[in-house]
Amino acid sequence: MAREAGLDLVMLSETGALGVPVTKIMDYGKELYNRKKKQNEAKKHQKIVLIKEIRIRPKIGEHDFQTKLTQGIGFLEDGNKLKVTLLFRGRQVINKNEQGRELFDRVGKTFAEQGLLERILEDKEIRTDSAWSKVFALKKK
Repeated sequence: MAREAGLDLVMLSETGALGVPVTKIMDYGKELYNRKKKQNEAKKHQKIVLIKEIRIRPKIGEHDFQTKLTQGIGFLEDGNKLKVTLLFRGRQVINKNEQGRELFDRVGKTFAEQGLLERILEDKEIRTDSAWSKVFALKKK
């Protein structure tokens, strides 16, 4: 019957409700085409969120700090997440907690000056031996 119509006999399930295989007569090539088309359409509507990173050292100059955070605020406003990483070298690791807290307080003050503090979410904090990172994101409106 399927050959006469120029279609394919497709098995949907090996055992149906009565234990009998369930089949359907259809144009299988057209079905595959439609599935692929739906997948591509779903991909178009996805929004990819990137994590942009800013790396800072404890002895960063004020102007450099402001420049990097201005760039980071731009990343946040574009809809990306911002990862601020503090990198410590040698003996700086000893005072990591104090210096890291100071720098992240400065980051918070800069966000407050820009009027972003109430819109910022702190996603996660990652601490390793020589680095300390925090991920920030803007709340959805």
